[in-house]
Amino acid sequence: IWLLACTHTLSGASFSPTLTFYDLMAQLGTKLTPTGSPPITTLSQIQYLLKETPTLVIIDNLENDDDALTLFPHLQELCNPSKFLLTSRIRPPAQNSGYVYLLDELSPVDAEALLRHHAQEIGLLDLANAPTEILAPVFEKVGGNPLAIKLIVSLAAVIPLPNILADLPHARTASLLEMYKHIYWKTWHTLSQDGRNLLQLMPLIAETGAELDHLQEISHLPQPVLLATIQELTGRSLLELRGTSWNRRYGIHRLTETFLRSEIIDWPEEPR
Repeated sequence: IWLLACTHTLSGASFSPTLTFYDLMAQLGTKLTPTGSPPITTLSQIQYLLKETPTLVIIDNLENDDDALTLFPHLQELCNPSKFLLTSRIRPPAQNSGYVYLLDELSPVDAEALLRHHAQEIGLLDLANAPTEILAPVFEKVGGNPLAIKLIVSLAAVIPLPNILADLPHARTASLLEMYKHIYWKTWHTLSQDGRNLLQLMPLIAETGAELDHLQEISHLPQPVLLATIQELTGRSLLELRGTSWNRRYGIHRLTETFLRSEIIDWPEEPR
């Protein structure tokens, strides 16, 4: 069963986490109702059916902190043997017993395959069949972000590809502005001041990432504050975790850096 979390506001802010929860339960009750039967409207009915018949319930687009925090404890009561799969850029609380699987960006091979597939779908055969070296600048700009790749291909139907790539750091094209808003703006406005300050420093970090000592040196944050800030940023998928559990490094995605440079910091691009 596939459900879509809705915030009920144009801004994307949650009008009411309780309303979001009951909206999802109403969707779930409708999906669980057998054809011709009275509608399932109570949590006890939903819980009974999910306990009786193992069901996979996917909740997509759960992007609001308050909605997620309200939802997690309720789902614990509804699962086993049924399972819930949540897609979100927000990490669940540490005390949550759910399994967290972090999705990295697409590999260069998969990113190229997605670009060619989407170009083929919308009839851009010259782009779909272009040599790999011609497509390489796309991945250099946005990495393996699927949303950005599909957007760039769609724009290429009417705007020359070199112009689109040149516009990425400035986001003058309306569709690029909408992409930044969708991926970053709402999240940016939920960050603490320490979170914003640390994130603005991340373009100074090499692509391999920085260790904790380096981040403390450039941020001047006391270690307890820095650790809390790192948790805040990773919880919103704005910092990428690299290295191992014994030697952790922190970095940012190339599209995040482009957003920071163009929308927040307005620094010129410099070769590394």
